[in-house]
Amino acid sequence: MRNILKVLLIAALAWGLSFILPFWGAALAGFIGSMVIRTSNVASFFTGFIAIFLLWGITAFLIDLETQSIMTDRISGIFSLSPPFLILITALIGGITGGLGSLVGCTLRSVNR
Repeated sequence: MRNILKVLLIAALAWGLSFILPFWGAALAGFIGSMVIRTSNVASFFTGFIAIFLLWGITAFLIDLETQSIMTDRISGIFSLSPPFLILITALIGGITGGLGSLVGCTLRSVNR
């Protein structure tokens, strides 16, 4: 239950911060989420990873639908990748960013105890 709550908190923070900060706002959201809700290091990384992975993946998919895949097709042509794989890579980059931010928050919280 604590992990689900943490995933929802991190996703909500990242979504809100995305309007005022660049991509690293996801790491800040993970950091804040780990400072607020304490879990183990491994759980912190994976909750941050899952929250931002889902947020960025769903956002990239919705943007792809709204733009009728115009930009995704062009970028995937440059890198010789399929458009769904490009969305997956976007979500993975976001997930790693959120997971590392969450891990830093958990580690800093345990150092300050």
